[in-house]
Amino acid sequence: NYVKGKTQVSYAEFAQLVESARADRIRSAFAAADASASGSIRPDQASAIAREFAPLDPAGVVASRISLLSQSPDSDAVGYPAFLALISLLSDPSRIRRAVDEAAGHLSTKSDAAHIALPEFASATSLLTPLEIDVLFTLAAGHAAADSTTLGSINEVVQSCYESLAPESVKQQPAKATASHARPSRTVTQELLFQAYNFAVGAVAGGIGAAVVYPIDLVKTRMQNQRAAVVGEMMYKNSMDCFRKVIRNEGIVGLYRGLGPQLVGVAPEKAIKLTVNDFVRARLTDRDTGKIAFASELFAGAMAGGSQVVFTNPLEIVKIRLQ
Repeated sequence: NYVKGKTQVSYAEFAQLVESARADRIRSAFAAADASASGSIRPDQASAIAREFAPLDPAGVVASRISLLSQSPDSDAVGYPAFLALISLLSDPSRIRRAVDEAAGHLSTKSDAAHIALPEFASATSLLTPLEIDVLFTLAAGHAAADSTTLGSINEVVQSCYESLAPESVKQQPAKATASHARPSRTVTQELLFQAYNFAVGAVAGGIGAAVVYPIDLVKTRMQNQRAAVVGEMMYKNSMDCFRKVIRNEGIVGLYRGLGPQLVGVAPEKAIKLTVNDFVRARLTDRDTGKIAFASELFAGAMAGGSQVVFTNPLEIVKIRLQ
């Protein structure tokens, strides 16, 4: 009836309407469960209704202690006021956390083992109603009419409320495995295939790199090897002059003269260098921390460089002769 005839409502009005509708639904659900109109319901009914209106883990600490909120020692039935206080606490765990922080600020020690009395807690914060504090202390202490408890017990209840906020899909996910830096175990065949893959990747990378910088390497070699046809007169004045004359006399293809042996040498050279370096580093890396000592890095680099030179030195001579 409130919104009838209105074209729009403010956010504050809408929020209040939603809260009022929620309160009506909670009252109706409680009344439906309380068939005898006694003003109380069984703990299992209270738990089921609470899960409809607030996050509550059926296997959590709070759900297991709802029966402690009974109105009398002779019955475990939960009254309507205590039920409303429970719904209010479950709906906003952050409010409980702020109240606990305020109360803990008045204690000499803030460890989980620190005891705090209910009156002391109530006087330290105004974020919770007296009945909400009663319910909180009962849930935390694990027995009815608790007049004191520990900060650790209260924090356990707060944590249970926060965990109830997580979606079911997240709760059901298996725990993530701890990151391991250990080298994965492989069979001999798998290890050979893995090293062959590293070799092929290194060969492709080396070939591309050699082809890109080869014109510069050719100009450098010709500048180093030029001889004066006439005393005091050099064939090339500088690198740019050499570059222009090679293109004018031999064409673009001339910049790549001798590239074949270079590719034959450099591709395996880089492949061998990278493969040996990765192979040695993998075996010198600490399996627990995933780190490698500086001396081990130097050794891996020396092994890679040495294996590269042994293979490529003959091809380097052929390349220079062709240039």
